[in-house]
Amino acid sequence: MLLAGSFLVCSETTSVNCVLKSTGSVSAGEVVAIVLVTAAVLGLIPAFIAQHKGRLFGVWWLYGFALFIVAFIHSLVIRPTESAERQHKAEAGLLTCPFCAEMIRPEAIVCRFCGRDLPAPDPLKVEGRVDVSSMSRAEIGARAKAAARRGDPGAPTPGGAGIK
Repeated sequence: MLLAGSFLVCSETTSVNCVLKSTGSVSAGEVVAIVLVTAAVLGLIPAFIAQHKGRLFGVWWLYGFALFIVAFIHSLVIRPTESAERQHKAEAGLLTCPFCAEMIRPEAIVCRFCGRDLPAPDPLKVEGRVDVSSMSRAEIGARAKAAARRGDPGAPTPGGAGIK
């Protein structure tokens, strides 16, 4: 690494001898400080990758600070922890099967892992839906017409399952 105000002088005899000559503008302490700051910043890269995979940030920062290349490659090849994998799947909209606790798609009717029939979603818990089981046909029809006038593309017919 050449710094401003420095130059490299090499002489070739039986082996190559190189000496960093300085013009006096950068001291050895400053070089050490620059190397340490660079290592500290580079250590953040494997730490962030490992944290995304459910590992401890501080431990991986120290590992990256001391052995950047090894820690970087290691952070790329490690598998995510089970809890981190579940969190990523939950963020992607997957649900947990109530029988086997595996992650399944919300549209599933049967769990692909245990093969059991899944309970139907509660219409009151589905966002934007109204329970029509206690409404009369006239009230359902009036709500459907109002939704159609608003231009709601999902407006149900009077025989539909719910009103948006």
